[in-house]
Amino acid sequence: MATRQDFGPTENQEEPVKSAKSSDISKHLVWEANRDLKTRGDAAGIDKESIDVFVVNLKDNLYRLWNRRSSGSYFPPSVRAVPIPKKTGGTWILGVPTVSDRIAQSVVKRVLEAILDQIFDQDQFGYRAGKSAHDAIAKTRQRCWFHDWVVEFDIHPEKSRMVYCKDRNSSEEHDVINFDFLGFMLRPQRCLSESHCIHANFLPAISRSSRKDINREICRRHIQLKNDKTLDDLSNMFKAKIRGWIAYYGRFYPTEIGWIWKNINGYLIRCVRRKYKRFASHKKQARCYLRQLAQGNQRLFIHWELGCCHMA
Repeated sequence: MATRQDFGPTENQEEPVKSAKSSDISKHLVWEANRDLKTRGDAAGIDKESIDVFVVNLKDNLYRLWNRRSSGSYFPPSVRAVPIPKKTGGTWILGVPTVSDRIAQSVVKRVLEAILDQIFDQDQFGYRAGKSAHDAIAKTRQRCWFHDWVVEFDIHPEKSRMVYCKDRNSSEEHDVINFDFLGFMLRPQRCLSESHCIHANFLPAISRSSRKDINREICRRHIQLKNDKTLDDLSNMFKAKIRGWIAYYGRFYPTEIGWIWKNINGYLIRCVRRKYKRFASHKKQARCYLRQLAQGNQRLFIHWELGCCHMA
């Protein structure tokens, strides 16, 4: 395996450009960009070269990329067009670059990020190092506490609207009191104050459209039909998805995602009834059986580990 210090020209590689480099790009920077690539999937580009194939000649490939990138002679190859279905129908085209071009893009990102990040506005959260969608939602939530109105802009003029941020300090009544943002809906929610009194506050929780998407994904997996699998198999198949839903949608108002776990448990009960004949006509017994399994094997599913063992 090549290291960032040792990838250099060999007898099979192109000669380095003799003139002064037009860009100050170090081999260390290319190596770090290559490390980033390993965590972002293994999709091949138009040349059909996967990451596994690329790393076979990693030293030569990284040197070739560094030599061309730093000398200004690098030209990105074409991307592979992949049609992606839209939720509203139709498709949109995703361009998948080659492995080497993804590393080259990461190099450019690292160079520009160091220069431009310090001049960005503090309220810019998209594609910023160290900032996430959760940071943007938290800032929006905070702004809604101090301002009564939000202007929601959309590409379609008829969808742009004024939203009233109704909370315990707001006495006015208006028709539009919620808006969607990054998979969450900000709207008046019941919460408990420091004095243990229930009141309304303007808070984010999982949006209706996100709920539909998750429900559609759960249905698409056909958990109830996988009666040939063990619980360990099912856990390995779905734990990444479940962990992702918890990490993202459970950040704000986590009680709103409890229905997801009830839904998954319901499908698991149906799977148990298909797998064991003694439970085929006894839903209640199947529910009790799965509840006992959940209480004794909580680490099998992430939501069981969090105590979500309620069986629908």
